[in-house]
Amino acid sequence: MAENDENENLLGNKKVTIIKKLNLEGKDIISLRNLTGATRKPALILLVLFIVISLIQVNRDLFIRENIFASSAQPLIEVTYGGVKQNLSGESLESLKQYILMNVAPEDFAGVKSNLEVTDVLREKGRDAAYFNGSVLDHACPMTIRSSTKKLVRKPPDVIGIGFAKCGTGSLDFLDCHPSITFRTSEPKFFAEKTAVQFINDALEKFDMDKESQKRGFRIEIKKYVDEYLERMPLATSDEILIEKSPQYSGGGSNEVRLERAKAMKAINPNIKLIGIACDPVKRAYSQLNMKVVFWGTIEEAFERFTDKQQSNFDAGLPMGFADYANQIKPFVDIVGAENFHLVDGENLVQNPNYEWGKLLDFLEVEKDHFKFYKDEEKGFPCLDKPIKHCLNTAKGTSRKTDVRKEYANFTNIWDGLYKPTVLEMINFFKICDKIDEICCEKLSDENSSFSWIHRYACTDI
Repeated sequence: MAENDENENLLGNKKVTIIKKLNLEGKDIISLRNLTGATRKPALILLVLFIVISLIQVNRDLFIRENIFASSAQPLIEVTYGGVKQNLSGESLESLKQYILMNVAPEDFAGVKSNLEVTDVLREKGRDAAYFNGSVLDHACPMTIRSSTKKLVRKPPDVIGIGFAKCGTGSLDFLDCHPSITFRTSEPKFFAEKTAVQFINDALEKFDMDKESQKRGFRIEIKKYVDEYLERMPLATSDEILIEKSPQYSGGGSNEVRLERAKAMKAINPNIKLIGIACDPVKRAYSQLNMKVVFWGTIEEAFERFTDKQQSNFDAGLPMGFADYANQIKPFVDIVGAENFHLVDGENLVQNPNYEWGKLLDFLEVEKDHFKFYKDEEKGFPCLDKPIKHCLNTAKGTSRKTDVRKEYANFTNIWDGLYKPTVLEMINFFKICDKIDEICCEKLSDENSSFSWIHRYACTDI
């Protein structure tokens, strides 16, 4: 954050946006500066700063910045690239944007968000510091799909994805491609921070939230932490649905901790909606185990150690975490209400994506016809076909390419038995079936239906 703090000193409240990451080799610098007068000096200082850095750090990656901000007058932008200067009027910003799109490799940035008042070229994914003062918006969608005349604002998220890890939460990044949604792709993890959550909940106890005057006092009391949270959010228009996700919110800690997190979420946005993604716990456990092989020796040794530990926890009556969906979600549902919580089937996001995404978009109350998926046979995972063609990071879902039940049946058969009781609790809690009977099992036998993977846990004796 020190680098961004320096930018604030140089530019005050002016917008600074990371365009791309380049290997400049001390040669080419793109500078974009407003020539209306007020920002000439700060922009010049910034340009000189980058020239110095480029000379010192030859062959190092540099971040190239632009200074484009709302003005009553049409700004004149000077573009310097490879020693060639070109002046662009405010009316030519679209041309500038197209130039960047054509000359920057797609993997170097996430996309472009257009606004008549502000044009932001989005940062390379993965740098949380780029949220500094909202100057850079975090987007997963790799091209322009938004165009709005409305002002970008800072606001709390309307929807939060709370888990579960290893169930495909990364696929929620596709939401960023919906024209009615702005999505924070990297995880802010704000409600996983004890200090902030505790402070907000202490304030809830201090003020009577049934009284309007007390509500105002509460807002003032928690303003510091609310502002900190909002600074982690991308800017959005007032009518866009803003979404963030952090699987840590449902995982880790006790149910008392989860209840405190849920209260803090609702305190910041009383109308908050929550999303969870559940999947076959055996596949989820294998995905986690795969990460431990490097510490646990061979894959067989890892399976043996993991299975022994799971069996020990089961015998001790401890929650079977990889299948403990109902227990971990209950505190959140108790606070926000069942009508404001939606459980997505992570397995069906792969098997029948258009159906599963349609249900999620209905819950979000946005147009679902904007989304259409196809199965990428090479990757084995769905890719977006509409509104643009877009696939997720190829590193995602690598463990899912292994048929773990076939390859390691002697272990996974044990896991099935260990996870069965908590999976049955899930059926009742989320009302997947009214009761576990022949009608329920017939429904779950349809591989295209949501939570069909539950069939092997619930219907072996029916």
